[in-house]
Amino acid sequence: MTTSLPPAIDAEECVIDLGSGDQMLCYQDARGEGCPVVLLHSMNAAPSAAEVKPLFEAFRASRPVLAPDLPGFGRSTRRDRPYTPAFYAQAIGQLVDTVA
Repeated sequence: MTTSLPPAIDAEECVIDLGSGDQMLCYQDARGEGCPVVLLHSMNAAPSAAEVKPLFEAFRASRPVLAPDLPGFGRSTRRDRPYTPAFYAQAIGQLVDTVA
């Protein structure tokens, strides 16, 4: 995990182990009721969960909400590996499986 950056959102943090040394940091607030909302940041030069902070704050009182720093971004691990669409699909799938 990359810890030199400050937290993007003031919320509980969890770490999802993606295997092969990859970990994804996820901010969460489970106080709300109903189906969880998963908020994903963009895929540009320097994104993080900070991009979705306004939505996180809006939903956190009424619904369970999660906002990951996708692998390679924010405070999640960034290894020397190919970051392909398939890799991100797998990581997001693991996040959804963890929530379910």
